[in-house]
Amino acid sequence: MSVPKRKQLSKAIRLEVLNKYDNHCAYCGCELTYEQLNVDHKIPLYYAEFGYDINYLESMDNYMPSCRSCNKYKTTYTIETFRKMIEKQPDILNRDSSTYRLATKFGVVTPTPHKVKFYFEKVEENLK
Repeated sequence: MSVPKRKQLSKAIRLEVLNKYDNHCAYCGCELTYEQLNVDHKIPLYYAEFGYDINYLESMDNYMPSCRSCNKYKTTYTIETFRKMIEKQPDILNRDSSTYRLATKFGVVTPTPHKVKFYFEKVEENLK
């Protein structure tokens, strides 16, 4: 089975997704306009290949408002894999970027490793 084609979303559906977290990216929490909105699949559409219900994957419950950078970086990651990838960034930057290492040496950048909590998780936590 191959990855299903992405469904074209109407403006009304896109607005509903945007409003899901009060015009904020579900991941980083930055404010979004309609023009900046990327509609992400919380469980990637790619998982249809592994037996996930396509009707759920293409439902409002699975649509997440996202900024371009979060959507691009998340790609086909699950939420937990995406979280782990973000948490690894200080080590990756330290390994791969002399600019980052230099900025750290001079105290211009200070890594603050911590567990990542996504914006949608904070919102849902506050609703409880």
